[in-house]
Amino acid sequence: MTKNKTLLAAVLCAACFAVILGAAPSAALANSAQSTFYGVDATGAMMADSESPVIVEKERLIFDLNEFPSNYYETAEQFLDYGGKVTAEYTFYNPSGYTVTSKLLFPFGKTPDYYVYDSEGVPDDSLKYGITVNGEAAETNVRYTYSGGRQFDVNKDLALVCDGYVEDEFFSPDLPVTEYNFSVGGLYGKNYTAPYAAFEVQKGGNTAFIFNANGGKVSGDVLYAGTWVNDGETLTVYAAGEPKVPQWKIYDDGGMKKEIDAQITLKTTRTLTFKELAMEGRNEDGGVSETDWYNARVACLNQNYMYAEFRITGFTTYFRSMYESLMRWYEYEIVFAPGERVVNSVTAPMYPLIDLDWAPALHEYSYLLSPAKTWKEFGELKIEINTPYYITASGIDGFEKTDTGYSLTLDGLPDKELEFTLCAAEKPGWSEQYKKSMELTVTIYVLLLLVPVVIIALVLIAVVLVHRKNKKNRLY
Repeated sequence: MTKNKTLLAAVLCAACFAVILGAAPSAALANSAQSTFYGVDATGAMMADSESPVIVEKERLIFDLNEFPSNYYETAEQFLDYGGKVTAEYTFYNPSGYTVTSKLLFPFGKTPDYYVYDSEGVPDDSLKYGITVNGEAAETNVRYTYSGGRQFDVNKDLALVCDGYVEDEFFSPDLPVTEYNFSVGGLYGKNYTAPYAAFEVQKGGNTAFIFNANGGKVSGDVLYAGTWVNDGETLTVYAAGEPKVPQWKIYDDGGMKKEIDAQITLKTTRTLTFKELAMEGRNEDGGVSETDWYNARVACLNQNYMYAEFRITGFTTYFRSMYESLMRWYEYEIVFAPGERVVNSVTAPMYPLIDLDWAPALHEYSYLLSPAKTWKEFGELKIEINTPYYITASGIDGFEKTDTGYSLTLDGLPDKELEFTLCAAEKPGWSEQYKKSMELTVTIYVLLLLVPVVIIALVLIAVVLVHRKNKKNRLY
């Protein structure tokens, strides 16, 4: 009987080894090269004053895309050499009998992710272009607002453009903040699976916590915010508002079911204002004003609470490079005399999403037309794409080939955003990198399908062999 168990164990070990071999290729897939590089959406100008009587008689969109960007830039100088751009030429008309002074805002997206960020801030590509009113250069400011992972929303994002410090229901420049630094101890030499430390956060409290939390668990009106810890590690927690020292408990793993004998000791504290905390990480020469930076910090906190009813956000979310999360806006002013027509041109950089799964690579451009619906009236829209490349896909039908690229004229705004894909070849194919990735993926799935079959077959063979051996032993 012992020999039978040994035989069965050997078979099961072989089966487990087969599972390991079958799963191993997934690591290679996880380490494959990035194939998609995100650009940014551009969008049209909008009035800061929604009650303005000014209308748009017509708009001419001119895309000058005579080159594709690289998916990687090492320096700001290289990045700024890229010349893809869009010009939005508006013909405005003031039908009223009085002079209208309007502030206009033209959002032109975040810096694309194929630029290597550094502490110097965002490369100021806005200086390459400009804004004109009736042919004369207009005085222009570049404004910044926080834009995390969500899609652009004209109402939500426009509300973030604020002169002065934003009036938030909780955060204010003078709000007191306490920095607590804790030291973890008592874990050395003990065989704990994955030590996990957590403290309680009450719903609707008077304190907002900023902490490098890995997760949280809600129980009634309490959130247990925690992180995995190591012996000697320092944990930093910021408490904005009412000072409140976190009361820690340490568990043997992230399930937080069994407490363990370890210590988290408060070592140092520091007091500062919320404005001082908000300004940390800002480069004074980075191009972002103090108020825009502060307001972006507040928006970042409000958008990144772990749970909406608990004021706690991730330390890394808050203190990561803010520059890569900033939406950029042109801000300028136009004075419209009674019955006056004004031609306003805005030129902004245009960055596509780069898809390297195709050969040649696909470059997907997006221009948001929906913000133009904020105007009182909108007339004709003419789109011109000046490019030597081919349109391989478009969200709006009807583009016609021209000597310089493509064109389309619409009576009014379409229901869709303007999206189109350019490629150096009219009919691109899969790239070699993508083919290899797909071959590896297919191999993994085949192995994952075969492994259970092999295991079952081996177990059945082992059962048959054991049964035959037992039967033979009984005959003798």
